[in-house]
Amino acid sequence: MSSEKPKELARKLIVSGWIEPNAFVGCSDDEIKSLESHFSVQLPAYYQEILKVMGKEDGGFLPQFTWTLKCLTGLTRDDAERCSATHQFKLEPSWFIFASDDCCFFFFDTLAGDDPPVVRWCDDDGFKKVFDTLSDWFADIVNGSVEGWLEMQEAEARIAKRDAQKPVV
Repeated sequence: MSSEKPKELARKLIVSGWIEPNAFVGCSDDEIKSLESHFSVQLPAYYQEILKVMGKEDGGFLPQFTWTLKCLTGLTRDDAERCSATHQFKLEPSWFIFASDDCCFFFFDTLAGDDPPVVRWCDDDGFKKVFDTLSDWFADIVNGSVEGWLEMQEAEARIAKRDAQKPVV
């Protein structure tokens, strides 16, 4: 289980320069309660923390996924429902699909505690537990994204420096 809280991880994205300050907009307690009511579940504490930090607007973080509040009550679960119908498996009512990308989705079981395991389903390899905890998943995706962003910035700086040293013909 990662000891890094969503607020600390969001700060890393901002400090790295990838995400602009104030780009994140979190959900209110009422919005979270409404989401829980919509799906008749109790969301894990760690996931609630993520939603409170960047549940409404993610500042461009994770652009490959459908995962913010405006998508959770429709698109994300709908994507999973389409996949389950096509590939003939059952989505349990306690499974909360928190991110999707085409016919691939991530979920946790809302009955599995405050920091549940993360499971991925993709049409090419089915179900696979990808992280022991949601906090590990979130820390991994943020830290990996920051590392990749910083490497890209360093590479661009090296290229710019090299290009600036080339003689003009």
